[in-house]
Amino acid sequence: MPRREYQRKRKFENTPGLAGPDRDSRGNRFGLASTKLPKKVKIPAGARRAEMPKQISPALATLSDRIFSDPGWLFEIKWDGVRTLARVKENRVNLWSRAQREISQEYPEVGSLAEKMAGHEAWVDGEVVALDKEGRSDFQLLQRRMSIRKPSADLLQKVPVTYYVFDILYFDGYDLRGVPALERKTFLKEILQTDSVIRYSDHQIAKGLELYGLAASRHLEGIVGKRITSPYPKGRTTAWLKFKLGLELDAVIGGWTDPRGSREHFGALLLGLSDHQGLKYIGGVGTGFSGALQARVVAQLKDLQTEQCPFDVQPWTREKAYWVKPQLVARVGYGSVTEARHLRHPRFIGLRHDVDQRTCTFEQQIKGITASEVIPDKVSASAPLGAATPRTPRRSPPTPAPATAVTSKLPRNAPLTSQSQIIQELERGTREDVFVEIDGKPLHLTHLNKIYFPREGYTKRNLLAYYYRIGPLLLPFLEDRPLVLRRYPDGIAGESFFQKDAGKGVPEWIKTVPLVSEGKGRSIHYFLANDLPSLLYLVNFGCIDQNPWASRYHDVEHPDYMFFDLDPTEGAPFATVVKLAKIISVKLQEVGLNFFVKTSGATGCHIFIPIEPVYTYEQVRQFVQTISLLAARDKPQLITSERSVRKRPSGRIYIDANQNSEAQSLASVYSVRAFPGAPVSAPVSVDELTPKSRPENWNIKSMFRRIEKVGDLWKDFWTKRQRIEPAVQRLEKVV
Repeated sequence: MPRREYQRKRKFENTPGLAGPDRDSRGNRFGLASTKLPKKVKIPAGARRAEMPKQISPALATLSDRIFSDPGWLFEIKWDGVRTLARVKENRVNLWSRAQREISQEYPEVGSLAEKMAGHEAWVDGEVVALDKEGRSDFQLLQRRMSIRKPSADLLQKVPVTYYVFDILYFDGYDLRGVPALERKTFLKEILQTDSVIRYSDHQIAKGLELYGLAASRHLEGIVGKRITSPYPKGRTTAWLKFKLGLELDAVIGGWTDPRGSREHFGALLLGLSDHQGLKYIGGVGTGFSGALQARVVAQLKDLQTEQCPFDVQPWTREKAYWVKPQLVARVGYGSVTEARHLRHPRFIGLRHDVDQRTCTFEQQIKGITASEVIPDKVSASAPLGAATPRTPRRSPPTPAPATAVTSKLPRNAPLTSQSQIIQELERGTREDVFVEIDGKPLHLTHLNKIYFPREGYTKRNLLAYYYRIGPLLLPFLEDRPLVLRRYPDGIAGESFFQKDAGKGVPEWIKTVPLVSEGKGRSIHYFLANDLPSLLYLVNFGCIDQNPWASRYHDVEHPDYMFFDLDPTEGAPFATVVKLAKIISVKLQEVGLNFFVKTSGATGCHIFIPIEPVYTYEQVRQFVQTISLLAARDKPQLITSERSVRKRPSGRIYIDANQNSEAQSLASVYSVRAFPGAPVSAPVSVDELTPKSRPENWNIKSMFRRIEKVGDLWKDFWTKRQRIEPAVQRLEKVV
């Protein structure tokens, strides 16, 4: 950190006797004046000999709203960053998030921790933060670093991070988790050398009320209290308490939006504060209302309703907006203010009839964040969308200019509507979230920089970009088909879960269909992906792969294709899959059927046969089984009929004919699969499949080059639907 920047942080804390982000309990600054490592350390009493744990789950504090002072407790600043456990071994540092996702490559500068400890092996607990110019942890600033593997030198310089260490759990052969909290911290401070990147998070004993007051005066997130005698807790505990600060302000109500879900009267109130240029939109508040309170508020709003938007730049909203004369004032709580001067986590507290709306200004309500001091939102040159500039309000959402024009005057929350803008943001942008509008349907794409494929560093942004471009080729295979969702909200390294029922809160423009589930005895509302906005909505939901039924919702009993799912057992190379795929292809050619081949996107292969939707699932299942039996008769060493995965012999292929059943699904052609490398279920020709073929080579990065080279191999699929009676007659002569 440059010295002039460090000097600016000095004004954060000037209160003697209280610890701040840059000072210890004696008022000494952390950072440039590094501590020295001791040559010998004394292991605290209560530590026990143990091997170094491979993983440790972080202790979690319980939220409390009753701040106190108590000599049996220590109190620390609550940092607004990424909770991070660090494992130090053999001069190597591995960082783990609260969800036990390794984030070492996201914050490479923290690797210096190994040099800052008087030992060889250690587990420590702390928080990775990005500090603003006042020395406060800024979560919005940190988002520019989150989920970015191997950040560029430019990003490292623009958004440096600091690791505040507040606990030590293991040290050189000793498990310290049973040692009392205060003794662990004392020991940590003794063995840790600090600098501008690695810092010790100091504490105050007993002075909870005082530290809370200090945190409030500095607009911090809050404080944490820990019982002095407590061991390191397992999971959530009341021995650790967190006290969040409740920031509040008075804002002018400029309008409201249509309700969603179970709401009756309105969805959100649209709020504003004034500066010398007019009333600025600062966000909507949709929480904190009871039904009765909503009724009272909406009655007052309708008395003030007008056609004129009171904001100097009309905000874009997902639901229809209605405007009011800017006379009512609302008291709202909020978490923080973004660089674009929008409220984070707002909640409604009440109407303030005793407050003059002329006092609702940035200068009076959000001290320290005046119009002249706000740092504009930063985005990459490839997506130059900045904050709004004053202009005449319009009734409809603003239309972005063409890609060749200057678009920096678009409101930050205005939707991207042109194909070039959307592709530019998804493929080369840096935003964490973005609003888009496709065919008049609004979408809010979120967590764009979250890593979905850790090995390659592919993000949710990359996945959405792939589906945006591949949509025209994929959608014909999803249209009108119920979908079985498998959601990966944290990518392939996180937990996944299946979802069939769409549930509540789905946008009106997404089509869902109720189908009776025999197992549940009730209707399940299945998603349909009939257009590109619906597909992207599901991908934004965390759906890496797309799994449709073989029949359409209006005729669920009759599929319009059947398929062979070649599933290799353990020890069966892809070359064996290729050999069997060629054998089945020959069988299908002999009976005169058109067929199409694709990789499964994993280790198998799928052979699809388009058919007229006049056959039952039982009939197509029998046909697939018959062809499979003929293949097994010719090559018994290749195929197993054992349904139990555990009992299947190694090195063979299982043909799962039972997948051809109602309510069963299979990954669609062009679907990404949730495996390392982001492989795609790719169309292939039988002739190009060889023992040397590697299905993982067809992935989200290479797929479009392949299409440019060989074209869309499945483009004629729906023109090749056929009846199977002639093929059955030919089979009867063979069997």
